[in-house]
Amino acid sequence: MSRLLLVRHGETERNSAERYWGQSDVKLSALGVRQAERLRDRLAAQKIDVVYSSDLQRAWATAKTIASGHQLEVITCAELREINFGKLEGLNFEEISQLFPEFTAKWKAQRSTNIEFPGGESLNELNNRVSNFV
Repeated sequence: MSRLLLVRHGETERNSAERYWGQSDVKLSALGVRQAERLRDRLAAQKIDVVYSSDLQRAWATAKTIASGHQLEVITCAELREINFGKLEGLNFEEISQLFPEFTAKWKAQRSTNIEFPGGESLNELNNRVSNFV
């Protein structure tokens, strides 16, 4: 029986800024590199046959570190990218509230997975994209 192991990338240089960084291509921070190394060590005894990753460098670097513990190459796939926040990329919640008040009000009121981020995608679109790959 096959198992699917999902791993989130390590901390990025921008994680601590509390901003929305969906598909922005940001690097792992020094802490993120250490997190990936610790996870590689933790997964060393696990049987892993293949490693897939999004093509964004934070995910790829995390996957490469894990794969190195199993002498595997990483297969990158754009379908595995994080959500596309569109015009919200790089903004914090306060900035989003000021720049996109109608979107913010709609999001707070409905919390629907069908609401598209301005210039980006909806949670349903993200789900469909990733599910089609898996």
